[in-house]
Amino acid sequence: MNISERAAALFDEAQSRPLEERVDWLREACGDDAELFAEVESLLIAAEQATPFFDKVVASIPALADAIGTLPEESVIGRWRVVARIGQGGMGAVYRVARADEQYEQDAALKILPLGFDSTEARERFLHERQILARLQHENIARLIDGGISDEEVPYFVMDYVDGEPIDSYCDRNRLDIEARVRLFLGVLAAVAHAHSHLVVHRDIKPSNVLVTNEGVVKLLDFGVAKLLSGETGHSQTRVQALTPEFAAPEQMLGGSITTATDVYSLGLLLFTLLAGRNPRESMSSADGTLADRLTVAPKASEFVTDTESLSLEQVEHILESRRTSLTSLRRSLSGDLDNILEKVLAADPEDRYQSAAEFGEDLKRFLDHQPVSAQPPTLGYRVGKYVRRHRGGVATAALMVIILITATVVTTWQSLEAKRQRDEALYQQQRVAATSQFLGILFSDIGSGDEPMTPIDLLDRGVELLENNFGVEERYVASTLLRLSTLYAGLGARQESRELIDRAIDIAREHEDKALLAAMLCERSQHRFFDDEPGAREDISEGLRLLASTSTLSDSARSICYEAQAWMHSRDGDTELAIEDYEAALAIRVASPFRSLGAQAHINNQIGEQYFNLGQPATALRYVEASIEQRDEAGLGDTVPALVVRLNHAAVLKSMGEIHRAAEQQRVVLDRLERVGRPLVGSRNHYGSSLLSLGRYDEALTIFLAELEQARADGNTRWIAANSLNAGRTLVEMERTAEALPYLDEAEALYREAGPRHARWITVIELARADIDVANGDAEAGYERILSLLSDAGYPDETTGAVLSPTLTRAAIVALELNDPVAAEQYASDAYRLSRGRARDERASADVGVVLLLRAKARLAQGRDAGAQADLEIAVPALTNGLGPEHEKTQEARALAGL
Repeated sequence: MNISERAAALFDEAQSRPLEERVDWLREACGDDAELFAEVESLLIAAEQATPFFDKVVASIPALADAIGTLPEESVIGRWRVVARIGQGGMGAVYRVARADEQYEQDAALKILPLGFDSTEARERFLHERQILARLQHENIARLIDGGISDEEVPYFVMDYVDGEPIDSYCDRNRLDIEARVRLFLGVLAAVAHAHSHLVVHRDIKPSNVLVTNEGVVKLLDFGVAKLLSGETGHSQTRVQALTPEFAAPEQMLGGSITTATDVYSLGLLLFTLLAGRNPRESMSSADGTLADRLTVAPKASEFVTDTESLSLEQVEHILESRRTSLTSLRRSLSGDLDNILEKVLAADPEDRYQSAAEFGEDLKRFLDHQPVSAQPPTLGYRVGKYVRRHRGGVATAALMVIILITATVVTTWQSLEAKRQRDEALYQQQRVAATSQFLGILFSDIGSGDEPMTPIDLLDRGVELLENNFGVEERYVASTLLRLSTLYAGLGARQESRELIDRAIDIAREHEDKALLAAMLCERSQHRFFDDEPGAREDISEGLRLLASTSTLSDSARSICYEAQAWMHSRDGDTELAIEDYEAALAIRVASPFRSLGAQAHINNQIGEQYFNLGQPATALRYVEASIEQRDEAGLGDTVPALVVRLNHAAVLKSMGEIHRAAEQQRVVLDRLERVGRPLVGSRNHYGSSLLSLGRYDEALTIFLAELEQARADGNTRWIAANSLNAGRTLVEMERTAEALPYLDEAEALYREAGPRHARWITVIELARADIDVANGDAEAGYERILSLLSDAGYPDETTGAVLSPTLTRAAIVALELNDPVAAEQYASDAYRLSRGRARDERASADVGVVLLLRAKARLAQGRDAGAQADLEIAVPALTNGLGPEHEKTQEARALAGL
């Protein structure tokens, strides 16, 4: 029989003995086996902690036993009338109540506490504690608004009624990604920090006590109730320890002192569960070790989430689907800073945790801002120091010397190998840089033969000519220069010239049997071939990756380029998450390379931003795009053509976040500069026209779309034919020229349907335009049916995400108002508000937020709810002013309704 089996047998026997005899009996039964004694003792403590305390209380307080579960509707406690029972738990029964004194209308939640009084002092302390809790005033705390003792001597309190759902189910239902969950959790930390500043500890933080409203606002419930239940308010005969074992700190489970650090630990367990989808207590409840050991060893989130042996396939799929990620991406998201943060907050010793909820929150904010966090993994020095403190004396000194010698040997060996690799790479880079320098010197000493200033394309043409005349085409560094020149041609839209140069570079690399150079060339060429020869592009990537796997001498640049090519292929296939993984791998190579290339890092950051933009995560996209802009500026590349293109991407992200006026201004400035350097602007003008359409500048937008459509037809570019036809049709609908709009919408729909399901979102946009035509033609019912069908296809109301769900809901609210259904309009506008608010960087700068709040205000006014309408307009007016401009008709309408 092993120790666990012996402990289980002794535990069963000990429980059958009187409480006062257990310890002496156990010491005798275990004899000299201290480990066995500790194991059984820990099991007895756990059993005592887990005993249902509520049953004890009910048994000892008859008045409470009669009250809980038997309060009928319409019964009155204090100033409150019971409306319905809404829940019960170990901390009491909960009822929805309304004011009974009829002085004013107010809904609230009333909770009956399992607590008795044995003295006047106990009653007074309860009432005093109630006053302290009532002072907690915070937007993320459900306010305590009343409390007292009923005629039956049953204590109760009344708090704000929160119409929401537990934070874990809210996050899963809305499929929030890791960063969105962290942002939402910051509201919980703010609430706890506020309470701690008033010397109030929660003691029972868990998902069911953290609700999220339909508007996405966190509300923390039951603050201070655990203290009321603990008996500290008086000398009650039945002392109850209120805790939920799955979210309790070690000191709670083991009978230690309760401090603000106790709440901090519970917050850590809550965050761990929100991020990883599993409570770490699942591994901490293993049968190995004593209870104290099991409570104080928390797993790494990134490892725990991928330890899927104890989960079914359905459970794993739910965790990944509800976070919109893959297993690899989830593990990577949690590793590093989040692992370190969770390790610190779940430290067994309260002194090793964050000293406050506010400090915990600051580290999470640094994580979101991509800044260094204070939580760091133990360094070698730290571990050695801990070792010395545990093993003082000569033996410890000898062991320490062995550790240092082994570590030094390993590090020195690695450094030697790494130094050789870097020397080889440095030699080639030195030769390449010297040749490039010589080439540039010849290029810039040449003034050209024409009288007109040389355009960028002219300059590149002259550079190729000089390269051939002075260096020939045999050397490796010539191939590298050709590769660079081909990239510059591609950036200026000269794809044919770019392709010719890179083909020549590949021939040189094959002749020299240079695998590293050839892999880079093939992977680079693949990204250009996708436009007109997709099968050939995929062949290039396959060959490049084979070379990548067959040689250990690939340069950092070659490896990065091949990862980027593979990412591009995944993006084309619609697998955005895999694309992000490869781009991040490429970025990591560039960052770690001894040859610092901010320009290359900036390019990859922009590409990652584009992928997150495609995933519908504009806040994350914005951070990557802004990082790209900063890196180009730092490298002195802020005025180059690629940098200007990134600024156009930046404007597109701002537009998606509702900052349309600012985006349009930025697009106009950048397009003016690009036109001056003669760069083709296919697509760029289209995005600008889309901003003008949103701003109501229909004539300007239509001019752009029709000109771009003509050029796309001439080029045979079906992608931009479809995009410009769609936008021209949408613009004509807004101009009430519906008959002219239909042919454009028909053409766009035919092209998008032919292109396949990855363009389904544009079919939805076309259907919305057709619904607008129905309404404009006087058939609002038909338009409404079309919109409701789109919502049903999107899975609404069960599914509340999707790239075009927000505009569909907005259109539903508009038509519902048209059909005199303000209740439905309000619901649609509320759901659209939640989505647009989630995308906004600042809701008071988002036109999307402003539009839906204006609609909700109109719906509320139609129902006679003026106060709610004015609250909406308070945000809508600045949001529309900043997002669309002060002169826009919607801004003026909102100001008029607000009485401004």
